[in-house]
Amino acid sequence: MKKIIFISLLMLFTTLSKAQILTEDFEGTTFPPTNWILMENCTDSDDDEEVRWLHQDDFETSYGSFGFAHTGLYSTMSSFSFYGAAEAWLVTPQFTPTASNHDLHFFYKQAYAEDYDSELHIRVSTAAQDVATDFTSLEIITEVIAPIDFEEKVIDLSAYINTPIYIAFVHVDDDGDEWYVDDVTMEPILPPGPTLNPVPAHNATNVQITNTQTSRIDLSWEAPTTGGAVAQYDLWMGHDINNFDILGHPTSMSVNPKIFHFNTTYYWRADAVNMSGATKNVWQFTTCDFPTLMAPYTIDFENGGFVPDGMDQLATNGKFWHYSNNPANDVAHFGNAGDAAGTQTASGGYFAYVDDSSPQNITGISLLSPKIDISSIRNIGVSFYMISNNEGQSNVDFLLKAWDGAAWQTVFSSNSNTQGWEKKIVDLSAFAFDASNVTQFKFVVDDNNSDSADDLAIDDFVIDDLNNLSEKELAIKGLKLFPNPVVDELFIETKDNLKLSKIELFTITGQLIKTYNNTNHISVANLPKGTYLVNIYDQNNVSVTQKITK
Repeated sequence: MKKIIFISLLMLFTTLSKAQILTEDFEGTTFPPTNWILMENCTDSDDDEEVRWLHQDDFETSYGSFGFAHTGLYSTMSSFSFYGAAEAWLVTPQFTPTASNHDLHFFYKQAYAEDYDSELHIRVSTAAQDVATDFTSLEIITEVIAPIDFEEKVIDLSAYINTPIYIAFVHVDDDGDEWYVDDVTMEPILPPGPTLNPVPAHNATNVQITNTQTSRIDLSWEAPTTGGAVAQYDLWMGHDINNFDILGHPTSMSVNPKIFHFNTTYYWRADAVNMSGATKNVWQFTTCDFPTLMAPYTIDFENGGFVPDGMDQLATNGKFWHYSNNPANDVAHFGNAGDAAGTQTASGGYFAYVDDSSPQNITGISLLSPKIDISSIRNIGVSFYMISNNEGQSNVDFLLKAWDGAAWQTVFSSNSNTQGWEKKIVDLSAFAFDASNVTQFKFVVDDNNSDSADDLAIDDFVIDDLNNLSEKELAIKGLKLFPNPVVDELFIETKDNLKLSKIELFTITGQLIKTYNNTNHISVANLPKGTYLVNIYDQNNVSVTQKITK
């Protein structure tokens, strides 16, 4: 009988001891957590402004979202007192340190780097949980030493081995700082081991973009088989092995993020995380090259509002190309305040545009075509439609560039208003391409102004023989620029002595030099030797671009 009683008491003692293990990550919906309590000591007469410990979602509801947590979504946070000295108390349940487990671990931070003279006190009581005078100080953390990013703090409780105690986190404040506490535990928890078996495999090449419309790749991994339990996964991605951006905290080990570009090496991690940290395992892969398509080829942007298949866009500081078939609703400054002057493109429907609104002064906003095999084209040229109107303010700069096998060459430039949609024809017969006869085109907008009135748009980009691109109003066959190379005077001869509305002269890098109106010849005597672009417009605002050399 005595043995049965002894065993029963031992089992009860073991159960109670296990129940007294302290572990709290503040992820529950109840605050304060079960058996924790709050106390306040405040001289503030306004209850709404008292300093107090809050659950993160309470803080978001009351003050706006701050989103500070060490792991998971939630922590506990104590705001500052507005109207006088105050203390906010958050007290743990009772627990008993042991000889093998007597260190209290928690993560903490302050909100601001400036020193506002508030303090975080760690206090202990061997008596009551809810009597402030029963607590004595273990440690005082001042703002001078407190971090602004979460750091682990360890409090040695070996003086209280086998003694039931309460720990209080006390924010002592007088219009000071905000303090955050998360992941409080007595158990030394190991971080999870590394995640395993990434897909794409480490060092994989020619990785296919599974959805070209949204530039996605399927990523997956397997859970670690070593270390502590996983609380969450952190997905990181970067172009540099030493610099990563957080993509999120996926709840699944299989994701499909929208970030990828052709022919690019990516470094990535899927960190398994718990309150003790993470083991980082860096993987890398390289995406496939652009597809190579045969000319003649047309890009009409009829792709449901997504990036056309085989194309890629390079965002610059969050600014990139958009796609729309409804300028009245989508494009605030399309043409002249939405007016296309009664014109339209060949295909109608969707077009590509760059929003000229904030952020401002962003250059290099690029959209890249597939690679194009032009070996079957005798007199290579391109045509496209463009609309641009600064509404009395400033135009963005638009550049069309072609890859010659070694470098990007500017083949067209514009920074002036159009009369609604205008067709542009670019003669590439004077440009040299390498022996592969494979080129690629880049549409570039330099939003180098501080206003937001020119949402430049393009549509119906065609790569073909010049004879197939010509308009009857401006016959390519009859257009001659001579002499070329030019010394002083450049003459432009058209079929049937067609009258020209204007001529634009650009540097080869796209800077406008001068605009000439109602003339068929221009003087270049004062220009330095070099290569230039000439945009020639007929009376219907159809233009042809050719290269000249001085």
